[in-house]
Amino acid sequence: MCMLTATVGLGGCVPDGPARPISAANPALPGERSAGASTREALSTGPLASPATDKPFVSLVRVAVAPLGMVPYDGLVLPLVSPDGRFLAVQDGEPPSWPTLVGTPDARPPTLTRVRAYQISERGLEPIEWPLTPPPGVILGRAADTSGFLIERINDDGSRWIGRLDWVSGQPAWLVRGSDVNAMATLTSDGMLIWSRRTQAGAEWTLMLRTPSGQEVPCRESSSTALIGVTTGDPGVVYALAGWSGQLELWTLGLDRQAPSSPRWGPLLARRPIGGAADQFTAYQCAAAAPPIIRAETGSTAESGVVLFHPRLGGMAVYDRRADEFRSLGRGSAAAVRSPFVGNPGYLTSTTDGLVFIREGLNPAQIPGARVLADPYVPRLTTDSARPVILIGPGRKGEMRLQVVAMRAADPETDSSGH
Repeated sequence: MCMLTATVGLGGCVPDGPARPISAANPALPGERSAGASTREALSTGPLASPATDKPFVSLVRVAVAPLGMVPYDGLVLPLVSPDGRFLAVQDGEPPSWPTLVGTPDARPPTLTRVRAYQISERGLEPIEWPLTPPPGVILGRAADTSGFLIERINDDGSRWIGRLDWVSGQPAWLVRGSDVNAMATLTSDGMLIWSRRTQAGAEWTLMLRTPSGQEVPCRESSSTALIGVTTGDPGVVYALAGWSGQLELWTLGLDRQAPSSPRWGPLLARRPIGGAADQFTAYQCAAAAPPIIRAETGSTAESGVVLFHPRLGGMAVYDRRADEFRSLGRGSAAAVRSPFVGNPGYLTSTTDGLVFIREGLNPAQIPGARVLADPYVPRLTTDSARPVILIGPGRKGEMRLQVVAMRAADPETDSSGH
């Protein structure tokens, strides 16, 4: 385990870079490790930021990281991590075309694309050997739960189905079938399915909801040539990236949960333009940057908005639903999650300068965040206290593999410097 320290103050900070970044050049923290290899522990300490002014610091972030292994990468779709941090799914082989990925009319079955899964443990990443091979024409979906991960099957007749592949058995359970194109599925905080549907001959998408009883409910408020749903820990709303008047908009749609067994769509609560092309390709890229949810949140802990890529701002942004405004997390940022570390409200953000901690309420254009790791890791949250953050980052140059790293808050009693 390697302990790193980042400091963020109201007066700002200037990134110095980690004392020992994870890379192939650092033998204490090998950047290249095959899946299933045991984790070699190492310790390192060092300041990751120095003050830009003489104002006092108000926040200290100490993190411990450990490499878990390497996984294949098709160059297009990042892995899915189970909410409990026990499993990881990847898309391997020949990547699907963009039309196939987003469900436009010229999509074709991806015959050479495969999905596979790994178990995450203290021993690292261990490949799961399924008794049966997943069906052909399957691509990785956008969300996972503790029982499995979403997949989408493009059929020869032009239809598209949505299923869940069991983590352990590899057995698919088909949740949405039929002759229509069903795509871009995700899950709400309590496991309901949200997805986009269009007829094979049509260009307009409709947002759909699958109730616990299996009923499919269309959202009458939503219809667009570009439409992808985004969920958060707030069980009362679903966000949607929608094409409108030549650009993308962020729509906030209510969910009526007065009857828990029969939830219904509520009204369109808000809509905000965010720029970018009004097509399914741009909407997909904005939605793909949004962090997957891991649990429902209520009361004072409930999220009041959503984190996603904002084309006009040129990077990740937080939409505050209560204030009805966007807060930039920095131009050039590509992914972000709310920090799970107690006493350090803010965001772990993947930027061109590496993985950066941006404190809540600070403008990174005026006050730079603190660099936690030198590589631009994409953070994913879990409910596992031993591995609350799983980082996914670049592997060796020229190889189509990704490095997977576990991160947690450092324990001052056990994570001391030295070897």
